[in-house]
Amino acid sequence: MSLRHTILLLALSGCGSDKQPAYTIETLPGGVVHVVNHGPSGWTDTLGWKIVLEAERTIPADSVGALLRPNYPHQLANGEIVVLDQGEMFVQRYDADFNPIGQFGRRGSGPGEFVNPGVRGMGDSIAVIEGSRSALVLLTGDGSFLYEAQLPTFTDWIGHRDKKGRLPLLGRYAPNSEAGVMWWSIAERRVVDSIIGPAGPEMRMWESCAFVIPYQPSLGLVPTLDGNAWWGVSDADRFILTRTGSDTLRIVETPDRPRYPVPSQRIDEDLDPERGIGKFCRDMKRSDFPTTLPAWNGLEIDGDGNLWVRRPSGYDVYDPEGRWLGEVPPAYNTDDGWPYWSGDVILTAKPEDDGGMTLRRYRIRRD
Repeated sequence: MSLRHTILLLALSGCGSDKQPAYTIETLPGGVVHVVNHGPSGWTDTLGWKIVLEAERTIPADSVGALLRPNYPHQLANGEIVVLDQGEMFVQRYDADFNPIGQFGRRGSGPGEFVNPGVRGMGDSIAVIEGSRSALVLLTGDGSFLYEAQLPTFTDWIGHRDKKGRLPLLGRYAPNSEAGVMWWSIAERRVVDSIIGPAGPEMRMWESCAFVIPYQPSLGLVPTLDGNAWWGVSDADRFILTRTGSDTLRIVETPDRPRYPVPSQRIDEDLDPERGIGKFCRDMKRSDFPTTLPAWNGLEIDGDGNLWVRRPSGYDVYDPEGRWLGEVPPAYNTDDGWPYWSGDVILTAKPEDDGGMTLRRYRIRRD
């Protein structure tokens, strides 16, 4: 262990007191940095950062700006918001107060038309992945066409631009890997680097319906603002920082985090022969289901490069070096619509039962 790390640990432990330090850092052979977190180092309990509801608006059915199948809400640099309607295949624009200000695109395979799009706001521009023809379409904030480029392989997700301005295209790029990143240079209009994640756990499924059994551990990967990526398998609070996917820059572990049982009600709903998976999977049994939820089910990077790990009870937040800062309670659930992160802003778009839609904007507040 280096002198710097020794001094750091003495400071954290109260200069020789019996109190366990919040974390230990050790440089392993080969230069790999190993961080073991023994407790939160930024705040305790939920007295630190918050995710707060900043604004919301319900747009009634049959009014301008209401979408039947809203998805991919993102905020642009000027505060405007774009949301894809996956039913009609157009992008609706809103101002910062959720007032509709225009739309662009339509269903089709020609210029300005979409079949299977994914949308990402990035600064003052909009990137669209068109899955039907494996193309990246770059647009201005008002939807004006900038360029379209053919991608070398299928991708289904767009991440945050890194500090070099490269756009991470996420997908499964190798037979043995569940996740990878292709770094796209907007200026050069080509892939300039890649990170291929390791192989994830083999997923079990029911043979009668080829449906993957829920609540199994899986591999997750998220690109960082520095052009690296964090990955981990969701059955443990252990994360690897990698440059290529095959190397290890940093190992971060937080032992003894609580695990939670799979709620019996969820399994009952899945087994329901009328409305659940049981309607299609004749061979499913209760004993097929895991009894414990994965330790986490998603990774995000905020505007400062911190790693947010979505756990059943909320978020664990790690700084870019891997130190566990503390827990942040959830401010939303997936019933509100899937949360889409734009730096420190998180947006959800929820279709209502009466045909309307509710947009919500949350923000990370750092006290």
